[in-house]
Amino acid sequence: MRAALLASGVGETFAELDLTHCPVGIFGKVITDADTRPVQAGDRIEIYRPLLADPKEVRRLRAAKAAEAKARNQ
Repeated sequence: MRAALLASGVGETFAELDLTHCPVGIFGKVITDADTRPVQAGDRIEIYRPLLADPKEVRRLRAAKAAEAKARNQ
């Protein structure tokens, strides 16, 4: 499966991805043996990359900003 990713050219489009080491999956399930698993017709290969921001922190900041705006409007 990893060979198919490398051959697809997605690494050229998204140069920040390290396709040789990033976790990959099919239909939401992580594939641990991506180097040896063959691709089958209809497989949707997914590339999992790290989050850019911590969702809890972003939510906390958004709530603080909303509370501040509400306090100013009262």
